[in-house]
Formats: sequence, C-alpha cells, structure tokens
Amino acid sequence: MATNYYPTEWGTGFNLRDHMGGILDVMMDGLVVVNCQRRIIYANQAMNTISGYSPGELLGSSCSILQFSNCPAVACKSIDSPCEIFLGQDMKRMRCTILHKQGHKVHVLKNAAALRDEARELIAVVESVTDISSIVKQERELNQLRNKIYRPEGFMGMLGASPVMKRVFEMIKSAAVTDAPVIIHGDSGTGKELVANMVHRLSKRRKGPLIKVNCAALAESLLESELFGHVKGAFTGASQTRKGRFEVAHGGSIFLDEIGDVPPSIQLKLLRVLEAKEFERVGDSRPMKTDVRFISATHRNLKELMDVGKIREDFYYRLNVIPIRVPSLKEREDDLNILVSHFIRKIAEADGFAVPRINSAAMVMLRSYSWPGNVRELISALEYACVASRGRTIDPEHLPMSILTNSKISPRRRLKPIEVLGQKERILSTLESTGGNKAAAARVLGVSRVTLWKWLKNIEQSTH
Repeated sequence: MATNYYPTEWGTGFNLRDHMGGILDVMMDGLVVVNCQRRIIYANQAMNTISGYSPGELLGSSCSILQFSNCPAVACKSIDSPCEIFLGQDMKRMRCTILHKQGHKVHVLKNAAALRDEARELIAVVESVTDISSIVKQERELNQLRNKIYRPEGFMGMLGASPVMKRVFEMIKSAAVTDAPVIIHGDSGTGKELVANMVHRLSKRRKGPLIKVNCAALAESLLESELFGHVKGAFTGASQTRKGRFEVAHGGSIFLDEIGDVPPSIQLKLLRVLEAKEFERVGDSRPMKTDVRFISATHRNLKELMDVGKIREDFYYRLNVIPIRVPSLKEREDDLNILVSHFIRKIAEADGFAVPRINSAAMVMLRSYSWPGNVRELISALEYACVASRGRTIDPEHLPMSILTNSKISPRRRLKPIEVLGQKERILSTLESTGGNKAAAARVLGVSRVTLWKWLKNIEQSTH
C-alpha cells in the first residue's frame, strides 16, 4: 500500500502530503483540478505565468475561463456541453490554445485525466498545461523556410499540373505579351482573379497599378462614379471632385470582375474607353484620356446575355478579344492532391500546428464530391477538417456534412455489375483504407452495407 512518507533510511518526519502544495508550485507546468461542477478547485503558481491569472482568481471560477480551444463548452458557449474528460476519456499531449488574461492566445500542450474514488465514481479532473509558445514560434519559422524551398506544381502561385491547367497557363503567357482586352470565364471560386493578377504581372504594364472593381457589388449610379470619377456638385453628396478607377489605373491595368452585371448605359461608356481611350467624369463634359489595359471576368454566359439584349453586341465583341476559360475543380481532379496538400500546409502554418495528414478514405470522399464552390469551397472544407481533426489525421468524419452527404455515388442509386467493375479499384482501395471494415467503407462510399456486400460479390465473381 502506498504511503506519503519516505523510507526511514531517507530521513524521518517528512510527510509528502504536508508539502504537496509547495512541490506543485515548483513545477514549470501549469496544473489545475476541476470538480464535477466544472469549477476550478486547485491551481498552482505556474498557471499564473502561463495564463496571467493568479491562483486566487482561478479558484472557484468555471474552467471555461481559460478558453481551451479544444473545449466543447467554449465552442458551444455552454457549460453544459459534453466534455470528453468528464465522460471518462483521458487526454494525452493534445495541442491547443488558452486565452491569456490580457487577451492573447497561448499555445499549450495539454494532458488531462479523470480522478475517481474507490467506487470508481468521477470526483474531479486534473489537467496539466505546458507552454509551447516558443516551440510553435520555431515551427512557424521552420515552415516559412520550408515554404521557400517547397514549390508545388503550378505557375506563378496558381496550382495545377493537369493538362487543362497547363493550357490555361499557356494562354496567360500568350495574353501577357499583348495589350488587347482579356476576358476570363469561369465559375465562382475557380480563381479568375488569380488569372487577372498573373496576366498583369507578366505584362509590360507590371510596374503600373492593377486596379480591381467588382461590378456586381455596386448600383448603376455608384458604379459610374466609381469607374469614371465625378466633379464637385455632380450629385447630392458630391462635396469634392473625386478621381475614378480609370484615372488611378493610368499606365497599368483595370480588372472589372463580374462584367456581365454591368448595365447597358455603363457598357456604352466602357466601350468608348475601349475604343477611344477616353471618358468623362460624372457631371463634367470634358473628355479625359487614359492608358489602361482591360481585363474582365464573368461567371455568366455573355453570348446568351447578348442574345437577350442584356449585353450590347458591340461591347461583347470588343471585350471578347482574348478569352481565357478557368476550369472548374471537377474538371481538374488530377490537381486535387496538389491542392489539398498545399492548403493543409498553409492552414496548419497559419494556426501554428503540425501539418496533419489526410488518410486515403477522406481523399476518396473529396474526390467523390462535385465541388460546386470550386477551389474556394475546397479551402473552406479543409479549414473545417483541420479544426475538426484537432491537428491530427484527417478522417472522413472530419469533413463537412455537405461532402459526407453528397458523395458521387448516391445511396439511392445502384451500380450495375459492369459499373461496379469500373469502380473496382476505388471500392477495394476504400475497403483497404478502413482496415477491411465494411461498415466504415460503406459510409465513405455513401452506400449501405448490403449494397457494398453486393458490389464485393460482383467483383469476386468477376475474378473467377
């Protein structure tokens, strides 16, 4: 039976329990004990250094005062939220952050375990906290050095090695050597603005400004003033003369995003800039010259808009000199591995965590999704997955629900035997990634266990 006394030969009269407080205060690691009501009942001196709160300020406070980033109570803003530790699950070397009393985040390594009485009833939770801020800083510096060496496949910051993206890169190079108008087509989230940046940076105007305007974000009257400027007194509120974007962009390029939303009255004035290189400020009749390169973008079909009279025919043909189409993410599935690896690395670097790996089952789910939001949606999904996985391996359950419930193979659709054979490699690799667990593999593939069993039977029969 354990004792609180040292053996006689080590000295006498030393009661460990009597000196436990002093011993714990010597520790460099913070230590807190939380009761079943989630109130802090003990905190050592090291917690003062790490958190900024004195032990006296912590005692009696809710454990949420420390704002552990991996705490459900903090995420849900409810002290009644379920907690892994109070459900009897120990925590080993978990990286997270706490909120310092002065308001900044402190990166820590957390260990936690439940304390139980002789009847195995939970009586409290003990948590140790190690400040790893200096380690995180070093990791960030190391990641920055790695990123200087790390060069993902792509072109001028736009990632991709698929044939369709290589064609886009070649078109960008060709467009950059001329001064002709460029129009970039593509769905939302595909990276049209990146293409505009690349065209400008490669052009002879790269030393001039690249001025950007989102045409869909402004009403017609505001858009006209934004593009061409106005003179004092031109309209109510015009208290002084203001330069427009075309004046500011002189000698450089102007990027008009969502050009398909520009009303016909503005199209006529833009056409004048395109053809005569001149415009008039709102409220002024004096023409002004400008030297700009036109780059525009749209996710809409301008030809269809022209056919119904929403886009002027002369404006359409003057804009559509060098068209560049940016493919959707679904059209460039071969680039998914490059994109996922790159963005996970960037997200981890920004959060100061180790770069998590993504297992093959999760990659199968990413590949089976249609990505209506394209690369922008992929980045959001990976940010969610990195948070949900807490910096560890990203599994299918860490992906957003939109991906889990919208896989390519719908549970409502049965594959014909010949289709099953076409998906053989994917089905078997998914089963392998789940360690042979058919229930888990069925969830990843988005089908029932019975359907998966039938698929496997068809595959087995085909091999005999």
